[in-house]
Amino acid sequence: MAEQPDVVGFVGRDEELARIRSAAAVALSGQARVVWIEGPAGAGKTALLDRAVSELADSFTVVRAEADELSAEFPLSVARQLAPIDASDALGAGLQLLDGIVELQRHGPLLLVVEDLHWVDATSREAVLAAVRRLDRDQVLTIVTSRADDAEVGGWERVRLDARRCERIGLGPLTVSDVVELAAPIVALSTAAAERLHRHTAGHALYLRTLLSELRADQLAVSSGELPAPRSLAATTAARLADASVEAQSLAVALAVIGHPVRLAVAARVGAVQHPTEALESLLETGFFAWRHGDTGSVVGFAHPLLRAAVYNDLPPLRRQRLHLAAAEELGAADGLAHRVAAVDGADDALADELVAEAERERAVDAAGSAARLLLWASGVRTPGAVADRHLTDAARLLIYDGQLARAAELRAEVEATRPSPARSLVLGTLDWESGDTVAAEAELRAAADSADPGFAAESTEANVVLARLLALQGRGPEAIAAAERALRVPGLPRRLEHLAWLGSSLGVLMRDGGPASVAHLSTRLPQPAPEVPAEEVDLLVARGAIDYFAARPAAAAADLRAAIALIRAGAPAAELHRAHYQLAQSLVLTGDWDEAAIHAHTALEIVQDQQLVSLRVQAHCVLASLAGLRGHWDEADEQLRRAMDGVAPGRVLEALMTPMIARATIARARGDWADILRAFEPLLGEAATRAGIRLTMGTSLEWWAMVVSAAIEVGDFDEATRQLDSFERAAVERQIELSAALLGLRARLLAARPGATLTDAENAIALLRQAIAQETTETAVLTHVELHRWLGRLLIARGARREGLDELRVAHRRLTQLGAGPELARVAAELAAAGADPGVPATSPLSTLTERETDVAALVIRGMTNREVAGELYVTEKAVEYHLGNVYAKLGLHSRRELRALAHSA
Repeated sequence: MAEQPDVVGFVGRDEELARIRSAAAVALSGQARVVWIEGPAGAGKTALLDRAVSELADSFTVVRAEADELSAEFPLSVARQLAPIDASDALGAGLQLLDGIVELQRHGPLLLVVEDLHWVDATSREAVLAAVRRLDRDQVLTIVTSRADDAEVGGWERVRLDARRCERIGLGPLTVSDVVELAAPIVALSTAAAERLHRHTAGHALYLRTLLSELRADQLAVSSGELPAPRSLAATTAARLADASVEAQSLAVALAVIGHPVRLAVAARVGAVQHPTEALESLLETGFFAWRHGDTGSVVGFAHPLLRAAVYNDLPPLRRQRLHLAAAEELGAADGLAHRVAAVDGADDALADELVAEAERERAVDAAGSAARLLLWASGVRTPGAVADRHLTDAARLLIYDGQLARAAELRAEVEATRPSPARSLVLGTLDWESGDTVAAEAELRAAADSADPGFAAESTEANVVLARLLALQGRGPEAIAAAERALRVPGLPRRLEHLAWLGSSLGVLMRDGGPASVAHLSTRLPQPAPEVPAEEVDLLVARGAIDYFAARPAAAAADLRAAIALIRAGAPAAELHRAHYQLAQSLVLTGDWDEAAIHAHTALEIVQDQQLVSLRVQAHCVLASLAGLRGHWDEADEQLRRAMDGVAPGRVLEALMTPMIARATIARARGDWADILRAFEPLLGEAATRAGIRLTMGTSLEWWAMVVSAAIEVGDFDEATRQLDSFERAAVERQIELSAALLGLRARLLAARPGATLTDAENAIALLRQAIAQETTETAVLTHVELHRWLGRLLIARGARREGLDELRVAHRRLTQLGAGPELARVAAELAAAGADPGVPATSPLSTLTERETDVAALVIRGMTNREVAGELYVTEKAVEYHLGNVYAKLGLHSRRELRALAHSA
């Protein structure tokens, strides 16, 4: 109903309009802004929005999306009003919406409007948020309206509370002078009369308008005495309509029953109105209704949902039922179902059958939320019993599948009241797991999984899939594998469940046998090299890449994860995009692609902030902390580690603390603080951990253990170094992880460093280091490669083979220079100098003065990407890239991409 906003009678809000104009001016200057208008129902949010849109329409292209009470049932229904979207997940839809915004901006500044966010479906909320958060140096103004008391804004709090990007406008009551202006077309109010009316309505905009339409001018104008006893908005609305003609009243109640804007002719037939245009003319005089002329005739509806609710709730039961039946007949089979449900007096199994059939049609096109709503209706009209229970549990399962966990949880008491069944257990077990009660979850899921009832075969299969993942994450590999295999033996398993079962079984193998065995297991299902994997299997590809990392195969992990990200950018489902970027960042730290690792860690952070994934946010901060420490950026390293630790919840299992431990130890390594490395891993490897029986799971990565052994050597605790090296080697052999180069290097170092080491020990250590270097592969961690050459160089120089030793140190020096690993580079340079060689002056990175975003943009441009390609890589707009690249040029005194690349390659 917003194509032609009605701003007649708009009063006040001068300060609010000025703030919106100011935000619009900022957007026009090239800095995206958000205006957040919030207030209680009826406070005038839509009126202010309409006035603002009418003022800004000459300067902006306006794209507007509206939600209503039914929007939550239809995923992406609101987002698709803003741009063409074919993705089914929130992040994928958000990236497509961002593409749409980029295209619209080519025609000039853009005003993006989302009305009634509190009614917007969850997927649309997340999608629009994902797009808006990625707007930066863009001529885009986003205006959002929402109720002030509504907490259901799905992650938008971060935007709403960010004063740097958002102008937050809270709508309070109208002022006395506003009341005078609002009443002016009806009566000239004195200040005293206006104050009386203001007190009576508390300045509530909709209540004021309603009362002005109800009372006579002489009642309003007098300044003494009291107005009629205060009535609710609903009572005032009903009283005003009582003065309308009979046909106008019939049209009003028909519209209230239909529940949404509809063609005038349709409403007239439902309400048996003979002269609909005359009736509409009468209704429009009340100010309670809005209409527009469309291609198929006049479309009419209530001006505000509260007004519609007031009329509907005032209807006697019998008249309401008759109108619902009339609406059902007029609107057709599918659209009329809701009205038939509203009109039933008791159980109606035939109607329940129709609802179930329609739900199946909705489910077939993956409209899970709509199907769930139909099944809930079916459970209410079905004769009480097992079939009605099944409708209820099926609806709850669909809500869980659709990501509407809060709505599913609201049904918990009703589900608990149903008869025991595998479907009931599956729903309750899934809800228990989502709430963190794994003990209760396992009991319910096992009850469902173990069922032999053929009528619940699908529920039993799904329970095994969910149970497999739960058990795997608890480190119970064999049980997880058994549960997953039970599901995989089911013929015709839907793709979604088949993928989840394979993920569960692969995690189970990871926990039972380690990373290499898990990769081999998953490769029986996904044997293709990364470039040949089809888009519909991208989730399995992400999983394979992640497991590659735990198998100490970072190069293979990077290949899989880069391919997965490319598939998602090309339109594959984006549900695992955050994990792909984070896991790729971790892998690239090991391969030595540190600039790219930082880009992917930053990108992962952006995505997980959209999705409120705290655990992955912790891990992304840890990657950035490690990178900053390795490069000697101490303040940044400490800040990133602090942010990571802030997100670690008390009582988390030890495995959840692994990544922060590794980050802390990596920073300590760069600083040369060997004792702090040992302190970092004390909860995992110390005596207390041993006494408590703490044992690493088979799925744990192992490269970090080399830092523990090296630290023990550096502090002179050679017995501890030996114990840790033996444990490290046993763990690698047990998991069949190929870490020979690292293990041989540590053996060599320990052999040569022990007090009393002989010349023979030194020779044997040199031989071990040469053997270690010979066993390096593309999967060998970059710092392992550096340390092998460094240790060999030091030993050779000590044995008198100065020239050969200097060659080895120079290998380490060159690689550290390429990495920008300042602290370690300084140590190797000192060793070269001590041996009489000129290490040269270490070059300072030309990018060291840039911000994080500028550094990411510059790094991608240096790799040869265009602005559009950089924007796609970072999930931002081209205008943002242009802005940041301009800053890069200004800071570095450059004028072109060629100069930037030349500067980088000369450093």
